[in-house]
Amino acid sequence: MPRDQAELGKQFSAYADAITAFTFVQSLAFGVALGSNDTFRSRALGIPWLVPGIIVVANLLYACLVYGCHRGEDELLEPFPSAGAKWQKRVRVGRMVVIGLGLALSLLAYGATWNGSRHLAPQSAPRCLMGKP
Repeated sequence: MPRDQAELGKQFSAYADAITAFTFVQSLAFGVALGSNDTFRSRALGIPWLVPGIIVVANLLYACLVYGCHRGEDELLEPFPSAGAKWQKRVRVGRMVVIGLGLALSLLAYGATWNGSRHLAPQSAPRCLMGKP
């Protein structure tokens, strides 16, 4: 069964879209988990440099995968005319912007959580509602 070069080029575009969407959804899920799960938050803050390092490395990997999909698409498909090439470039830049936005959101959520955990006010004992100790 012969392979269709154009179909494989289209799959590269679909893979780039899927990786981009996954990256952004993953960053949102990370932020929600930090804000809603005390166990996750305490473990994520346990080693302050580890989680941001993993976030940066993962997003660089995602960007490299998307870039590889762009290169594969270019090698397998015919070039667009000038108007199509302009839109193709905008879509590709948009994908990278979404990956960068996901990275920024994840790091912002982690930094805000880390900063907030360092500046918690000490908890005082609850007072009686009637004003009596």
